[in-house]
Parts: sequence; structure tokens; C-alpha cells
Amino acid sequence: MNKPGIIIGILREISNFAIIKYFIRIGIEVTVFDNDPEAPGFFIPGVQKKLITPDPETSPVAFIEFMLEFGAKNPGNVLLINDDPASQLIAENRGDLKKYFRILVPDGLLNEMAFDKAKTSLALEKYMVPAPKTYVLTNFVDNFKKTEIEFPLVLKPRSSGGSRGQFFVNNRRELNSALDKIGDKKPSYIAQEWIPGDVTSLCNLAVLFDHKSEPKAVFTCRKLSTMRSKHIYQGIATYYISEKIPEIINIGLDFFKKIKWQGLAELEFKYDKRDAKFKMFEINPRVWAWIRLPMECGVNFPKIYYDLQSGENVELQCEFRSGVTLLRTVIDSYSLYNKYKDGEIKFSALCGNVIKKYSRLVLHPKENIVEELPWNSPNMRWISFYMKRLKKYG
Repeated sequence: MNKPGIIIGILREISNFAIIKYFIRIGIEVTVFDNDPEAPGFFIPGVQKKLITPDPETSPVAFIEFMLEFGAKNPGNVLLINDDPASQLIAENRGDLKKYFRILVPDGLLNEMAFDKAKTSLALEKYMVPAPKTYVLTNFVDNFKKTEIEFPLVLKPRSSGGSRGQFFVNNRRELNSALDKIGDKKPSYIAQEWIPGDVTSLCNLAVLFDHKSEPKAVFTCRKLSTMRSKHIYQGIATYYISEKIPEIINIGLDFFKKIKWQGLAELEFKYDKRDAKFKMFEINPRVWAWIRLPMECGVNFPKIYYDLQSGENVELQCEFRSGVTLLRTVIDSYSLYNKYKDGEIKFSALCGNVIKKYSRLVLHPKENIVEELPWNSPNMRWISFYMKRLKKYG
């Protein structure tokens, strides 16, 4: 019996490259899609079919119609998504899409709960999950005037990733300044308590739940460095290390079982030394940026997802190598440059940081994974693509 093919999109994030290359390597027919014909994932050698779709963000109806039409003509393929707008559309339309595709995603309401940080905070409160204090405001300014606020705070869009559009405020004067900059977008923002602690207090839990809401894959890691740019104070991580963190595993699995989650998700935590608790503050209901790390450490999420959709008997995979790092070279270098330019680190500290990271890579290559190397196809296209985005977002 022939194995089903797999359809993967969107193709702009480098995390998809490892997934696509893996399935090509094991002989699975790979179809990829994106609405941008210049998306770097289109240029990976070995891809069988390439689809230009309508934009899921600006043309959601046309996007779903395209997917349904393609699925009707090519039924039985596994579908894997790495994009927020597309993942929400897939979740909302999973009933129709399941007629043609093998998909494992939560329903639209659950996916929206994860996608919308305001709804995430309400769900965490409902199920008594430790979380930072969050101000969910219908009328942003009026409610703030009536609310006793504890500073510092982070103002963040309810549905934005990578820390874009965030404001860090220490007092009411800075808060009012941030509110003026946000302008008419105030209702689409939340304000969240800032938990003290350095970057290593940030941890991630990756999970995969089956159709019965039982966990089938679990992985944890710690952040060692995060993105710093013109407009991003502390965004996506640039350097990770695999580490078994039982506390966040217990919190995340218990919460997801209660809400009957299905499919992939990344849960973000920060350790709060004030009460010695890990606080969950974000859920990403899709493939995450650092997925190559668990793949290299023994928890191959794409394979497990595919096997579940192919009818294989899958046991829980939660054992993995600890102490393995993943360095995103391009965005880490860009981040260090901005920290140096802004006076956050001295030149000697910058050099020491670089030497420490890259000496580990040279001396222990099996324990230190490098992402974004220019000579690996199609990374040069991705670097060019990413630099254009940096000019737009900072």
C-alpha cells in the first residue's frame, strides 16, 4: 500500500525546511504551497508539486475554496501548516477539509483561544493555570483609568507573533505614551504583567495530541538568547538548549487534556522567582520556529504527526537528549549587532559571546545544531527574504 503524500505550507519560515527535507529524504511525496511565489521553501530540491494559493490573511474564503478544490482532486494527503492565519482557517473549516485531507488540528474555537492572547489568559484563569496577571480590556483607556495597575507591564497585540508591536512600560507616564502610539488599535491589545528574570527563565513546551486528546509527543527546552532589534525588545529566541523540565510538562499536559486539545502546539513559560512557579503566557497552535531541535534530539514531531495521520500505532515519545543547542545564526548575529549599537553590551562582551557559541559548534558539532547556514539550500533565499521583512518590521 502506497504511503500518503504530505502537503506543507506556508513556506517563509526556515523551520519548514527541515520538515520538507525530512519527508523528501524518506521518500514521501511532498507538495508545498504559499501565496508568495518567492517564498524560499518553493526552492527546496525534491519537492514534487508547488501550489500558489490565495493569501489566507487577506483572502480567507478564496484560500479555503482553493484548498477544498485541490483536496477533491487529490484526496488522502496529510496536511501540515506553519502559519497563524492559515492554521486558524484550517481549524475553522476542519470538518469540510477532513473529507479530502488527513489533518490533526483543534476546532476553530480552541485554535482561536490559543491564537488570541486575551482569550488565552481567560482560559488559563478558568483552569487555574499559573500565568502572569493580564488586563483584558474592551475599552482600553477607560478601563485603565479605573484599574489599579502594577508596573512594569508589557502591552502586546492580542494576535501578533515575534513580539512585534509590543511596548514595555515602567509607569503611567510611559503607559500613556505607549497608548498614544497604539492609537486606534487599543482594543486589539492586552496589557500583561512583566515577570522579572533573565532570558534563561524563558522555557518552551512542544506537544502533539491525537484525536482522543492524548499526548503522543513531548519536548522541552530553555531559551539562551532572544531577538533584539529596532522595534523588538525581547522577541523570538535565537539560541535554545534542550532540557527536561517536568514542571512545565505537567502544567501543559494537564491543561491541554482538560480543554481536549488535538494536534501540535508550542506553549511558552517564564519562571517567576517571586513565587517559584512557571507561568504560562502564550500558546502557538502550529509548527514552531525551533522544530529542528526536537527532531535532532529524538522527538521527530513531523514524523509522529504523519504516522498518526497514516493510521500507525504511535506510542508517547517523551525521551530526548538534553544539553543540545540550536543556534539561529542570522537573527542571532543581527540581534547582537543591535544590542551593541544600543549600548546594551560592550564590544569585548560581544566578542566573548560569539567565541563561546561558535567554539561549541566547532568542538562539539553533534551537540550544537546550526540553523540558517547560507550554503544550505535554500537558506540564501531565506536570508534575502528575511532581510526584507526586517526592513519592514525592524
